[in-house]
Amino acid sequence: MPDNLDKNAPGAPDILGLIPARGGSKHPPKKNIQPFRGRPLIVHTIEQGLNSKTISRTIVSTDSEEIAQIARDAGADVPFLRPAAMIDRAVRMLQDHPEADSLRAVIPAPHTPYKMW
Repeated sequence: MPDNLDKNAPGAPDILGLIPARGGSKHPPKKNIQPFRGRPLIVHTIEQGLNSKTISRTIVSTDSEEIAQIARDAGADVPFLRPAAMIDRAVRMLQDHPEADSLRAVIPAPHTPYKMW
């Protein structure tokens, strides 16, 4: 990894980890809060973001207060509750948020329990 992507390096860019989490997931129902290895599934994804050497801020975008509280308790930022099924709008809102200098995609590898969309 280039030094300038290490979140602790001087002049490192802000790289935001955006985790979309729908409250109304149907397959399986409420999958984001179902227990996996003793904790809600979304907590495992949040920890991947928090422990990343490049992601400077881990943000959960959700329409569910229950998911938002679990995410906050796990250490993620939940700056707002988004309207249901409007992740594109959430990204635009996040871009307009004064703390967001840039937005980059960080996508987990396929076929992993940490991938939730």
